Amino acid sequence: MLLLAIEHSTARHSVALLDDERVLGTRGGDPRRREAGALYRDIRGLLDDAGTTPAAIALFAVGLGPGVYSNLRTSLATAHGLALPGGRPVRGASSAEALALRAAADRDAARVAVVGDARRNRLWIAHIAVRGGGAHTTSGTPFTLTRPEELAAELHPDTTVVSPDWERLAGVFADLKTRNLTVVDEPMQPAAEEIGRLALAAERRGDVAAGPLTPYYVHPPVPAKPVRQQPAAHHASC
Repeated sequence: MLLLAIEHSTARHSVALLDDERVLGTRGGDPRRREAGALYRDIRGLLDDAGTTPAAIALFAVGLGPGVYSNLRTSLATAHGLALPGGRPVRGASSAEALALRAAADRDAARVAVVGDARRNRLWIAHIAVRGGGAHTTSGTPFTLTRPEELAAELHPDTTVVSPDWERLAGVFADLKTRNLTVVDEPMQPAAEEIGRLALAAERRGDVAAGPLTPYYVHPPVPAKPVRQQPAAHHASC
């Protein structure tokens, strides 16, 4: 099965082309250079390198975050746009679980806590177990929210802690090293090939989505305030 995966939950996007679990090629953007259309150009270049087209893709996979709102919406719209002409399925996968798969491979970790900056003086945490080449959240939800000062109490012993937002959160992690925790002292980014593998596993299991694909939002959307209509001016007739 030919699969195209897109991951853009952070400042850096990545795309991967897989034949079942075998990676045929990858491309990634430079987070220091935010160029309009860079994601689509990398997808086109990846397909051109492989001598194939979107019509040949059997399954599209996209990372659902948590992460940067605008990037997640862009990658989701791109996946649906490419899949629509051929009526191909689009599957979403947790970007945090994809990152946990990387940590498991790089650090031999079986229990991973992915921690990100949720803004508003909050952190998001995804507690993830990795075994048999797969990853799943252990709390039953994609993530939980906590305050920075409560992070240590939220983490299980023998956990490897990783973050895509390390530059902003390094101070928060400072006291974790005194506990029975492995703290990765550098930012780690989820990769499109892991998104593809998670989506492929879900496809083989026959998982049914509960509803339309939407990103994992760390805060509920704030409803817009209604615009108060000004009364129409009355003009005296001549």
